[in-house]
Amino acid sequence: RFLWNEEMGAYYPYFVRERRLGDCLMASAFYPLRMGIAPADRRQRMLTLMRSQAHFGWDTLPLTSVSKLDAAFTATTGQYQGNASWSGSVWTLINEMVVRGLCDCGEHALAAELAWKTLRAFRGNCAEFLHPFDGSGHGVKRYGWTASQYLELLIEVIFGIDYNAAERCVTITPHIPAELAAETLTLHGLQLEKGISLDITVEGGRVSAAVSDPGVKCILHGNSAV
Repeated sequence: RFLWNEEMGAYYPYFVRERRLGDCLMASAFYPLRMGIAPADRRQRMLTLMRSQAHFGWDTLPLTSVSKLDAAFTATTGQYQGNASWSGSVWTLINEMVVRGLCDCGEHALAAELAWKTLRAFRGNCAEFLHPFDGSGHGVKRYGWTASQYLELLIEVIFGIDYNAAERCVTITPHIPAELAAETLTLHGLQLEKGISLDITVEGGRVSAAVSDPGVKCILHGNSAV
């Protein structure tokens, strides 16, 4: 409750070293969607703000790391520039956290949409961060966490694959965005662990899958984003 700004309908950061509440509207405002931290009566205002083109570029290139209407907003180019690069650039790290929060609070259609927008923006471009207006890549051009989070969003969110090696069970709960609802999506030969692979197809909300090891249980669910 101490981080909540009732006027803006958003959570604001707290600077521990300076012992003060920040006044910058950042995309981290949506992190409390995770694990139900934000109470239900605040979520709708948060989601409305998140989908604002004026603030976070939802319709074009979401999510800008800082609101485009905030005085701190900066569009950086070239190499990483510290705080400035976190003050407007688009990052997979931020989007992945918000996507997970949307899943946690049951907003599966929005989770699918943001995951897909992120995949499209970073397709063929594993740069550290993107320019918030033209989508060009900056910072390190082949960045490890960008690539890993790209794959994470594709495999674990869009296809919804969750593998538990200890229990030898794979659960599949896709989040297919409306834009891809009429498409047939396939992953072939996805390695779950050494010697065990998965084939999966999602078509028209229906899911079919096969695991190379018959000892691995496979649980299928329909498209959660519908």
